[in-house]
Amino acid sequence: MSGNVARYIVIGVFFIFSQFSGYIVSHSGRTFPMIPLLLHKVSILGLGVSLFFSIYPPLKNNQVGIGLQLSILALVLFFIILIATGAVLSAEKLAHAGLRRMHRLIPYAALACTVLVLVLLRKIK
Repeated sequence: MSGNVARYIVIGVFFIFSQFSGYIVSHSGRTFPMIPLLLHKVSILGLGVSLFFSIYPPLKNNQVGIGLQLSILALVLFFIILIATGAVLSAEKLAHAGLRRMHRLIPYAALACTVLVLVLLRKIK
């Protein structure tokens, strides 16, 4: 198994685990359980770190085109929105339904953007 395939598998595992732990947290009621919430946050951090190490080398060597740059920008924007909405949802007593819906739907856009970025990265290597 090549290093790129292993890296893609790690990214996929982190993404699936973050979705699963997020599902447990969101269906547990308003008092969030500590362990699933911690696992959700750690899996998101692992996903971000593994994506960074997949994206940074081509960016450093200026090997990317405008399409890949825009896809990376969209991916970073999605993750910033997810982190911000997650922070607001976990801090407020009564979360707004729009924020909750946004925090549940944007991961699918982030997944599509992640797949697009990884496909475009695979084409330049």
